Amino acid sequence: MRRIVAVVAIVALLSVGLFGAARSPHQVLGQSASPSPGEAPPGVSFDFLAFGTLPANMEPQEGFSMFRLHFKTGAGFPIEKTDPTTALVYVEQGTLTVTADIDIEVLLAGAANQEPTQQDYETMPAGQQFTMKVGDSAVFPGYTAGEVKNNGSDEVVILVSQLSPPGYEESTPAAGMSTPGS
Repeated sequence: MRRIVAVVAIVALLSVGLFGAARSPHQVLGQSASPSPGEAPPGVSFDFLAFGTLPANMEPQEGFSMFRLHFKTGAGFPIEKTDPTTALVYVEQGTLTVTADIDIEVLLAGAANQEPTQQDYETMPAGQQFTMKVGDSAVFPGYTAGEVKNNGSDEVVILVSQLSPPGYEESTPAAGMSTPGS
C-alpha cells in the first residue's frame, strides 16, 4: 500500500498537469491553449494561493504553485499535450467532468483521512469522460491531453497544486489575471 502512495507522490512531483506554471507569487503565466493574455476562459476564475521553490538539494524544478479554480456552469478548457507541468487536483465543490488521453487514478472521497488502499482508487480509462466529485483527487501527469469542464448546474471549485519543470514559461488558463500582491 505504501508503494502506491509513493508512486502517486512521485508522479505528482515529476509529471504535467491541468494548468501551466506560476513563476512567482506576483506573476501568473498561461498554457498555449489558453485565451490570449489578460483573459481567463469564459466562466472560469482563478485565485492564486501559494508559490514555492524546491530546496537546492532536490531534483531541479521551477517551483510549486497552488491555486483555486472556479467553473461556472458550462465553463471549461482543454488540457494541452505540450504542457509539462504536473498537477494534483482536489474537488472542493461540485462535480468536475474530465477527459484525459491516459488512464487517471482517482483517489475517491473519504480516503483522505487514512492511508489509502488500492480499493480507495478508481482507474479512469484513457479517452473516456469521467467525473470527479467533492473530495476526489487525482494526479495529472505531464504531457497529458484532455479537457476539464463543469457540465453540472452548480459552480465547480477545484484546488490545484502544481509542479513546473525548469524553464517552463507557459501560462495558466487564467493568464493575465491579477494575483494577490500584484
